[in-house]
Amino acid sequence: MLKEKGVQAIPIAYYYSFRHDQRPELFIKVGKRIEVNTETSRSELTHKLEQAVTTELDSIKSKLVSEDLSTFDVFMTGRKTLSEWLT
Repeated sequence: MLKEKGVQAIPIAYYYSFRHDQRPELFIKVGKRIEVNTETSRSELTHKLEQAVTTELDSIKSKLVSEDLSTFDVFMTGRKTLSEWLT
């Protein structure tokens, strides 16, 4: 990434959670692109990318704790769990 000009990185975080069910759900968050400067050191770039992914992961976790799923889109659904069949 540091050898080429004009490279952009996009932080993507994912988090598995069982929430209230017997089957896990996968939550994915795509962050804002990061411009990579060829004059940045490798350690600085690693730190910057680490912070970006951590920020996205923390965002997913905070939304799940508050049970705010309004910002997530459902891309795929699996089979119903036993508790879903019974309710």
